[in-house]
Amino acid sequence: MTTQTETVVWHLSSAELPDAGLSVLMSIPAYGDVYSGYWDDEEQSWVHDIGLKVKEAVTHWAEMPKGPSDEQRQ
Repeated sequence: MTTQTETVVWHLSSAELPDAGLSVLMSIPAYGDVYSGYWDDEEQSWVHDIGLKVKEAVTHWAEMPKGPSDEQRQ
């Protein structure tokens, strides 16, 4: 069994936003966890991947990990 390591780079939301519509990891301290979602330029707000607007502050975001390589999937 082999393992694969990826580095997650967290960006401060107040300093930098992801491209609109790009699915990212969001750190929401009020919820006490990390969720997937995206930034909506038109609404100027964060949205959960299930379509609900995030009502609390998203302090940091990170690009989604790439996942296992093709070799590991076999």
